[in-house]
Amino acid sequence: MVKTQKQKKVLILHTGGTIAMGIPMTPDRDFIRTMAKSVPELAGLAKIEIQALSHKDSSQITPKDWQALGQVITRQNDDYDAFVVTHGTDTMAYTGTALSYLLPYPCKPVIFTGSQRPLRELRSDARRNLINSVALAVGQRICEVSIFFDTLLLRANRAKKIHIEEYHTFDSPNFPPLAEERFKTVFAKTTRESLNRPTLEPLFDTRIQIVKVFPGADVALQPKARAVVIEAFGCGNLPMTDSSVLALLKTCVRKKVPVVLTSQVQSGSLSPDIYDMGRRALELRAISSRDMTFEAALVKCMLLTGNDVGFDDWPVAIAANWAGEITPSV
Repeated sequence: MVKTQKQKKVLILHTGGTIAMGIPMTPDRDFIRTMAKSVPELAGLAKIEIQALSHKDSSQITPKDWQALGQVITRQNDDYDAFVVTHGTDTMAYTGTALSYLLPYPCKPVIFTGSQRPLRELRSDARRNLINSVALAVGQRICEVSIFFDTLLLRANRAKKIHIEEYHTFDSPNFPPLAEERFKTVFAKTTRESLNRPTLEPLFDTRIQIVKVFPGADVALQPKARAVVIEAFGCGNLPMTDSSVLALLKTCVRKKVPVVLTSQVQSGSLSPDIYDMGRRALELRAISSRDMTFEAALVKCMLLTGNDVGFDDWPVAIAANWAGEITPSV
């Protein structure tokens, strides 16, 4: 007698996004029923349960939503084998990054997905994304927070939205895909880095000033800013001979406001010490985010600020590899 394998339990947590839009583009308040009717294949992959947490355009997602989502997954962790989160594409990388910092590693598979066209549309990419996300979640090969879109499974805190219209919506500039759906699923042959995750409360402070430098930039520290993220040129170069960036850095040091450098270029790792202006920034206590995405660096800053981490402790905290968001130094 052949034993039948018990189906794994997958909880789909719905937050909103294009995938749940009607025609015209307004939220489908009956999306749970729409999903069950439109993608019956999911029932053959796992025992599916769906909970609607919200029906938000992802541009309206806030850190409170990150906290709530993390709490739901933590609270129901023992009841399910994996989780799939349907989410809008605009801020999916932010939410996925936040969850990767909040949840332990290894965790049960948590896969974010969505679509460029509503599930109700005939030519939507939603069905394929949902089916592949559930199949990968059930397989339990990748036990971390990830994003599945089109054909790629990406580490969430390494992912960036790269296209407004194409189905290949996300990419991972500085880290290979965790898996790719071809004729067969191809998993990456990568070894998970050692992690150094601090014990932090799920508190996010949004008083982060973002400075995108440009030739002749005229910038100043905002009164309420508790940290500054600078989008520098290239490998971390800054316009400091004929702009106010130098004065900004000096003010931040004096007031003990941490400054984290990111790059306007998506691929590669920061090396501010290559050029004189980058070295001056480092001398003024600016901190390199190395090859983190802007989203990963920003959300990390929000957590550090929310937990009142001291100015002198920021360099070690930013350089620490919490959830695979940064490539360890060779």
